[in-house]
Amino acid sequence: MNPIQEYFYRIEEPERSTLLFAEKILASDTENITETLSFGLPFLSIKRKCCVISITAKSIKSIT
Repeated sequence: MNPIQEYFYRIEEPERSTLLFAEKILASDTENITETLSFGLPFLSIKRKCCVISITAKSIKSIT
């Protein structure tokens, strides 16, 4: 299991399923999206723009 998957599996349900679903859809576009782990969080770089998906206070937030 890679470090990004380990991050998601440390999160409790139902947030885990939601994040894994979003990650699967976003990461499927391998031409335009690069997935990395930075600062302990999974980052998606979409054509040089960075996006992080994280859970804070039981809500899902996307910071671009």
